[in-house]
Amino acid sequence: MNGSLQTIKRNVTKGILFILVNTLLWGISPWVIRQGLKIINPVEFLFYRFFWVTIIAFFLYKNSVEKMPLIIKNKKLFFSALAFNFLTLLFYFYGLSMLTAVQAGVLAGTTPLFVIIPLLILGQESMDLYEILGVVTILSGYFIVLLPGLEHNSINYFGVFLLLMGNLLFAISVIINKKMLKEKFREAFELLSYLLALLGFGIFDIFLFIMHKTPILFSFSHLISWPVLYMAIAGSFIAVALFNKAVIYLEASEAISFSYSQPLFLLLWEIFVLHAVAISKYNLVGILLLFFGTIINIIGIYKEHYDNSKRHNKSR
Repeated sequence: MNGSLQTIKRNVTKGILFILVNTLLWGISPWVIRQGLKIINPVEFLFYRFFWVTIIAFFLYKNSVEKMPLIIKNKKLFFSALAFNFLTLLFYFYGLSMLTAVQAGVLAGTTPLFVIIPLLILGQESMDLYEILGVVTILSGYFIVLLPGLEHNSINYFGVFLLLMGNLLFAISVIINKKMLKEKFREAFELLSYLLALLGFGIFDIFLFIMHKTPILFSFSHLISWPVLYMAIAGSFIAVALFNKAVIYLEASEAISFSYSQPLFLLLWEIFVLHAVAISKYNLVGILLLFFGTIINIIGIYKEHYDNSKRHNKSR
């Protein structure tokens, strides 16, 4: 029994370490994106990002190209592929451009709620006490961090609307995938979503250029700028690879739950590393709540795996 529990502890720890690095990479991405948006408009940024992502994806998933027509023929899955990157990130980036990195990071952290609430209503998901306590604690932290902006009316509500619309579209895509997408088509779906994003942002970028909304159609210096490369490599493939490694040892829902903790890394990065955000009572209380919420979530994951092991051993 002790050996079994030690193995579980070791495996769960591996999964948590993988997902924490993933959470760090995605957590600081709003700040990275904001740096890019200082010199590149949202559509151009996304076009360059998916230029690299699509090239890498074709290299990695070339054996899945022949499966893409089957996804295209299914209207719901095609919409899901369109929403998964193109529509979601279009709303997200324009919303982010109107908000601070911290405000955007906190609002983006609510994405799992848009997925879990409909699934809870449909009876397809459940939450234990630790999950509920963790989420409530983290959401309280979100509210505290956003409170100064709400009190002083210094938050752009249209930006909030756009970003939350991106969350909603992403949730719709995930729910459709959960019901309809078979695992053998996963890579083909990802490749199609990248290709649709590249085409969509490319066409949109041309439209903005024709309408004189952007001064240049293509810039090699922007293409190889560090924010674009970070989001294409670290913010896409490395982060996804870490997530996939994590779900070897954790349930997918457990790994996804760490999305709530992404703003914690963003706050720590902006306050204590960059000194770009002032240390205030709101931020400190928010950080503590996010930290304790994350710890509660981790404790719950360990407990769930221990309990499952005990039940399995009793049934043998």
